[in-house]
Amino acid sequence: MFPARHISAIVTALLMPVALGMFTGCALSLRAPDPPSQADSVIARNRLARALTAYWQGTLPYRPDLAISLGFGINALPPHGEASARNATRLSMQLGPLLETVDAEALTPREYVVLQSMQWETETAAAAYAFSDLDLSLLSPRSSALRMVIDALRRHPRQTAADVERYLSLLDDAAFWISGIRESIEDKQAHGVVASVDAVLAFTKSLREVRDLTRAGALLTPEERVTTSDSIWSDSVRARERETQNDHMVVAMDSLLSWLETSYTATAMPRPGVWQYPGGKEYYRHLLRRNSGLDVTPEDAHEVGLSELTRLDSLLAIMRRSAGWNPSVIALHDSLRRIPRLATGSVDSAMAWARARQVQLADTLESAVRGLPSTRPILRAATPLEQWLYPDGSVFPPPLSDSAVTVVATQAWAEADALIEIAGVSHRWLWPGAGLATAVGFTTDEALGFVLLHPSPGTQDGWSEYAASLAGELGTYQAPIDAYGRLLHEALNAAFLVVDTGIHYFGWTRQQGLALLRRYSLASDAHLSALLADRVIATPGAAGAATLGAREFAAMRAWMQRELGSDFSPPAWHAELLSLGPAPLPVLGMHLEWWAWSERNRIAEAAAQDTASVR
Repeated sequence: MFPARHISAIVTALLMPVALGMFTGCALSLRAPDPPSQADSVIARNRLARALTAYWQGTLPYRPDLAISLGFGINALPPHGEASARNATRLSMQLGPLLETVDAEALTPREYVVLQSMQWETETAAAAYAFSDLDLSLLSPRSSALRMVIDALRRHPRQTAADVERYLSLLDDAAFWISGIRESIEDKQAHGVVASVDAVLAFTKSLREVRDLTRAGALLTPEERVTTSDSIWSDSVRARERETQNDHMVVAMDSLLSWLETSYTATAMPRPGVWQYPGGKEYYRHLLRRNSGLDVTPEDAHEVGLSELTRLDSLLAIMRRSAGWNPSVIALHDSLRRIPRLATGSVDSAMAWARARQVQLADTLESAVRGLPSTRPILRAATPLEQWLYPDGSVFPPPLSDSAVTVVATQAWAEADALIEIAGVSHRWLWPGAGLATAVGFTTDEALGFVLLHPSPGTQDGWSEYAASLAGELGTYQAPIDAYGRLLHEALNAAFLVVDTGIHYFGWTRQQGLALLRRYSLASDAHLSALLADRVIATPGAAGAATLGAREFAAMRAWMQRELGSDFSPPAWHAELLSLGPAPLPVLGMHLEWWAWSERNRIAEAAAQDTASVR
């Protein structure tokens, strides 16, 4: 457990801007007319601070990634099995009554966002306990706790001798932790819950990759970080690291691989889909809700995906006709694959093209988002271990309030399906997409720390997809191939939503899923099959977050336009959204009610002052 004084320090850091009065919150549209007293506000903030303290105390031992992000080292790796879900339920039971006593009307709007986000996170995390027997995320390349553990080890502080000694101890623990994956999976197997063959193959491929990276020294402390005046100690550190990683961690991974590829695969489900398990459809409803942040049913989500594909098919057909291209989708895509940049692309060339697209956007983005950061994102290629950890790419927050975010490009950026829409890739990952959202969120204020460390996929991925469309409004897709590529990616995301609901809820086969995805991608069949296994089969409920989130952003914007009419300012609205971080979409919607009310009052007051000055 982490010392209570450390937890208190976190809460103080997160809430101090509020205590100092940096924000002047107005009442939400549904609040009582009489403003709360100063005493009411102090009590509400104290209760919110107590809830945050209890949350961090109960969560950090199970989330080494959060502990590292908050500047702590870690003393132990999290337990396997249902322990984390059981802990989330215990926390929810502890925090629920406390959060209900917080007077929301006495909070500032941003504090209110934190309160609602905490309630959403604790409630959905606790709901997972009901389905813990069906949770096979340990065998998911994207969501496995193994990825969290490897990332925490990679980022663990090693500045002092004590840090290094603790890191060496954690490496020893990691070998036992990896061996424990088998016990956890066997426990589910004994209850009749076994992963599909496709999911097992996806995980073993990922496990083999990280084993080879570990053997090659990806987790070794960089040389400059163990170079001290005591050369004997430095040499000892390197030797102990290599011994632990090669003789313990790699051996544990080999043993797990051997078991998975023989005994476990022999019992694996021949076809994918959580619908096959008792309670599987209810489990999928939970996963869809948690990932999207929306109370959407699988049936409705499936229809959303189909309607999006109908809309995008029409737009793509219009583009093919207007550009004079082959009307046959299959023939056109075959010819596009032979474009030189797609056949010979590399991560370096993809980054160069992405940077060029950012330059085109520089003069126009201010008209869409008010108050842009002064520093542009840094774009670099992923290291081998980052390639494994973040196969699609990643965005790292700015280390200081006035520094830049770092966007990491991976081999996925150099695939044919990404290179055909490199303009869209640029705007989803850099500005105005994830890079901009991260820069604004992590430099706005510290009160939203909880939100920033618990991003909702529906908001995070949805904003990136919406941002690519927003860039189109600014005229950045002048070349037909860029416009076609962006629409193709939007359609592929919609197809992923249809396939995700199809496979996990309606009982589709993987062949049905591949047939639909193939229509909207230039990827090879082998690459597309790997994407299907990784993004859909092994990670149910997640692949549709971008489409559902982007549609919700578009709907919220239309709502605000109706509410404010000619007074609606897209730059101000976008800036307000980004300033809130990746809070769940319903929480953003509640905040927008207050924002619209506040904007109407501000405009009315300004008009009254103008009238008075004329008189």
